[in-house]
Amino acid sequence: MKNSLILVLASFIILFSCKSKKEVALPETEITTELSADSLRNNVKEKLPQYDSYSLRARVSTETKNESQNFTLNLRTKRDSIIWASITGPLGVEAARVLITSDTVKVIDRLNRKYTQKPFKFLETFVPFSVDINLLADLLAGNVFMDNSDDRWESSHDERYHRLKSQSPYIESYYWVEPGNFLIHHSSMIDLVSNRGMTVEMKDFQIVQNNHIAFGRKFEFPENGLKIDFNLNRITFDEDLTFPFRVSDNYERVE
Repeated sequence: MKNSLILVLASFIILFSCKSKKEVALPETEITTELSADSLRNNVKEKLPQYDSYSLRARVSTETKNESQNFTLNLRTKRDSIIWASITGPLGVEAARVLITSDTVKVIDRLNRKYTQKPFKFLETFVPFSVDINLLADLLAGNVFMDNSDDRWESSHDERYHRLKSQSPYIESYYWVEPGNFLIHHSSMIDLVSNRGMTVEMKDFQIVQNNHIAFGRKFEFPENGLKIDFNLNRITFDEDLTFPFRVSDNYERVE
């Protein structure tokens, strides 16, 4: 179960029937006009999800060199505050419950009746960049765009996509952007210090409550061979949410 919980936590970095849902047609137009980096960044940012809270349900598959797993993820989050998740196995039995705040990660292992608590930075074990709770919530909502005005930005294009590159002293990121609707099709990022990287492919975009959401996502972490397929069943925004999390006195606490 320890390996299972590690994979579950990794899937957070990479990190769902919907209200007002409709598919987004992706253009097949050849690009003939070069956009400046600032213009392309602004167009991309206009299409990013906007929310104070959201709730989602997804089917998740994880694969490593040694094992593969499938589970259902129910997740709720409130900006600046909390991320809550329930993980159920193929038979519908809850295997784990997770509560993440700005400084703590708490995990209840239902199957083995155990409980563990880690500092938030524990999540950075699995990803090639520093994260805070809002960045983590954005990733889970389908926003892989890390916009930092202090980075050095460059734009280019090929026949199919606009391309954005950002570079800071520590992180180098690339984004392939659909022409016309300016949705990110895929991205890659690498930590220049640790040389760890992550690639993300986005597909099946649909509009939910005026937000453009990728219902299909594929994350790959080349250094450890971890692959995650993330397929949304539903997602809703800005509703009243609860975050139930109670640890039984009979559960063993483990470090």
